[in-house]
Amino acid sequence: MKKILMIFLAFMLIPALLLGCQSNADSTLNYRDVSEVRISESTGFTKVNPDFFEIYQDEDALLLFTDLLQNATREEGIVDMIQPEYDLEILYKDGNDQGFHLWVGESGEKSTLMKVDDTHTIYTVSAEITDKLIALFE
Repeated sequence: MKKILMIFLAFMLIPALLLGCQSNADSTLNYRDVSEVRISESTGFTKVNPDFFEIYQDEDALLLFTDLLQNATREEGIVDMIQPEYDLEILYKDGNDQGFHLWVGESGEKSTLMKVDDTHTIYTVSAEITDKLIALFE
């Protein structure tokens, strides 16, 4: 009887443990070593406009974008957004990249991010980060 109970518990606990250790990639943004950020005016959803008007490689700007990704908060609910203002292409030191749509709020307001390959989820960032983005874009 103990063997049966042990086998039953193993089949119940192992999947739960595996799910608990699974990366939460869908609900968080990747902020590993950012090496470059390219910005363009957005032309619509699901793609990054390759006509970049600015490319950032300096440490201060990269720290801002790392902070933006690291502190973005996933928002629950149905997404219904107007066309994005900007597109970001973030390049990482490991050679990977990720595209985002960005809506920059007014000074003192939150800003919004969306992965170009996941238009059903948005992330917000603090008013402090918004103010830094406004200053950077000027």
